[in-house]
Amino acid sequence: MAAHIYTTSQTDQHPDGIEISNWFLRRIEDKDTGGEVVCAKTGYVLQSGNCAASYEVTDSGKHYICVTANAHSAWRCIYDHVAVYQEYAK
Repeated sequence: MAAHIYTTSQTDQHPDGIEISNWFLRRIEDKDTGGEVVCAKTGYVLQSGNCAASYEVTDSGKHYICVTANAHSAWRCIYDHVAVYQEYAK
């Protein structure tokens, strides 16, 4: 959850492993949230739709966990976190 890019272990099917990118961290890193989002995960389940969880350490040293649900798209849930941090974590 804290790696921007992660490569899985090698397997017979994937001798070089599989590279996985954390789009949440890559999308939020250039946004002014008043701190640094150090880990995050997006997801989707039928009951809560597009959802996300993230952890931020603000420039003043405060720690926040943000969890959102029911965004209308996978990208929207990331921008929802930007808006929450901008409103409450500065």
